[in-house]
Amino acid sequence: MGKNLATATTTTTFFFCDGDSCQKAGGEIVTRNARAYIRNNNLWNKTHTIKTRCNGRCEDAPTCIVQSGNYWYKNLTASKIQEIIASHVNEQKGVTPYLLYQNNWGKVISEKEIKPIQPNGFQQKNDVDLGMCCITKGFSSDQYLFPLFLFLFQTKSGATLQLNNGELFDFKDLVAVRYEDVYAINLEFINNKSIHLIIGFVPKRNL
Repeated sequence: MGKNLATATTTTTFFFCDGDSCQKAGGEIVTRNARAYIRNNNLWNKTHTIKTRCNGRCEDAPTCIVQSGNYWYKNLTASKIQEIIASHVNEQKGVTPYLLYQNNWGKVISEKEIKPIQPNGFQQKNDVDLGMCCITKGFSSDQYLFPLFLFLFQTKSGATLQLNNGELFDFKDLVAVRYEDVYAINLEFINNKSIHLIIGFVPKRNL
């Protein structure tokens, strides 16, 4: 049975990042311990927890955002999140040593800040699992590539895409952008032409 929202008195919501980097850094363990702490301390109706997609702070994984107040936390552990929950629910204040950012701070406090990625050109590679393909280190699919293709579709931009075999695709002829697969996007053009692009990190176990 879900939470009875009619009787709950939720004042604090915890948004746990569930992107790849946070998962690898132990984010799921943090979330499980947070929910167990909330349940065992009778805080279930005073709080709400939500798993999100990537929140854009991979270098500070695992992360969590607490509302209200816009508190961003970094490098979380099972013990840290319990302290954070207790402070927000019982004292309505953040735990400064664990904060990445909060409202009115002039900058982000990170020990692992990295420079923005400079996209490289595509390099042809004969991958053992994928075969011959073109690979580049680019931006996150959700935050950059999918919006880019939607923009090209909606504006009917004059941009073009040329494949290795010389075939040219004009984005003025794009009729649909489908990002329904976990890792891939389909670009559909007139005359029943289409391109299937892998735009996300694909774990080997999923090949």
